[in-house]
Amino acid sequence: MKIIILVATSLDGFIAEKAKQISTDWTSKQDKDFFKQKTTEAGVVIFGRGTFETINRPLKDRRLIIMSRSESSLDIPGIEWTKERPVEIIGRLKREGVEQVVIGGGAQIYSLFLQDNNQLLNHSQLGLINLSLR
Repeated sequence: MKIIILVATSLDGFIAEKAKQISTDWTSKQDKDFFKQKTTEAGVVIFGRGTFETINRPLKDRRLIIMSRSESSLDIPGIEWTKERPVEIIGRLKREGVEQVVIGGGAQIYSLFLQDNNQLLNHSQLGLINLSLR
């Protein structure tokens, strides 16, 4: 399985000016097109709850998995909620035959996937990136 960590950053390396900021507020049309292309190609996108709440809707032609520490009371068609750790999610997706997944943020989700990197390498190809968070 190929895992793609997709991050839009400012020139100074930050992913947002403040919590709950919608990335479409400050990213370019080319950034948005690239995000749509890569996430549609992968077919599966993993977000944290906070990042999902900035869009708060399914994305056309993409399966969304939302990581959260608490149970969700939201029942939105096309949205899967999970408390699983990254290695558990990736293991499950691999057993389902998923070939690619995009990690779409936010900061805590990027950190969790990078922390689980050694275990994830047993399941997939994971490219490492250098993230700077405020």
